[in-house]
Amino acid sequence: MENLECKGSVFRIKNCNFDLLSLGEELFDVVDDDFWWEFIGRNLCLKSTFLYCDIYQS
Repeated sequence: MENLECKGSVFRIKNCNFDLLSLGEELFDVVDDDFWWEFIGRNLCLKSTFLYCDIYQS
């Protein structure tokens, strides 16, 4: 069961990494700056929370 949890954590880390790196491409086509900065801030906060939990789980 621990191996399955580890695989899930690795998958989430890779997925969050890809999502965070792809956010840079979305910034070039910004129409409403305030909306995008709010969206990016919430997205970064959420993804960084999951990354922290996955990396430091004991």
